[in-house]
Amino acid sequence: MHLPSALSPQRLALIVLVASALVLCVYAGRQWYSNRTETYESGNPPKEILNDIEPKHVPYETIKPWAVSTGDIFLTGSTSSTVGIIFFGDYTNPASNKLTMDLIPIIAAQHGNVRLVWHFLPSSIEDKSPSFEAAVLSYCSYLLDKKWPAHWYLLQLDAKSKISDIDNVSMLAGDKEGRLESCRRDESVRSLLRVEIKTARGDGIDDAPFVFVGTNAFSAAQAASPAIGAVIKSYLK
Repeated sequence: MHLPSALSPQRLALIVLVASALVLCVYAGRQWYSNRTETYESGNPPKEILNDIEPKHVPYETIKPWAVSTGDIFLTGSTSSTVGIIFFGDYTNPASNKLTMDLIPIIAAQHGNVRLVWHFLPSSIEDKSPSFEAAVLSYCSYLLDKKWPAHWYLLQLDAKSKISDIDNVSMLAGDKEGRLESCRRDESVRSLLRVEIKTARGDGIDDAPFVFVGTNAFSAAQAASPAIGAVIKSYLK
């Protein structure tokens, strides 16, 4: 049998050769793209990979409370207090603010036997997000003045609060020399907060208010002052 002149052995070989070359080029291109986007040289990972902590869903009863460190913000009590409360709050969350205020008299009645350590858990970590900007202002206020004046003003915010409301708090907190504003623009401060917030979400601490009393975890749906007060009393017995 003879091949048609349009598909002679020479032309067939040329077609096979071109097709093979195209397949090799496509494969090499895919490998290059994969290496550029999914892998990195040892010891030199991209910053977005190095700093990224994916949020995880963890059963609340298995989440362990964070250890207390010297850099923590103590709203009440001290490291020697008998019972430890770790509070993850969001200033633009009314339930978080209300629970904070409700717990203050409960804790005060225990005469220093209960400490409350505050951590930030805003709903967003994006620049210009009121929840994140409120956390940045609060942290800066604490760094500059251990009396933490901005915290109490920020507890008056709600879900409708805007950046202008946070700017007003900055002035109410006594930022006459612009120190708070300078701190708020400091990228190292903002990055530190983002890492802490991402770490919390990576541990399964998802929404504010999230509260630990001893080893007992209270999610946002469970966190209520009567239940928390009962657990405090049980620890103090």
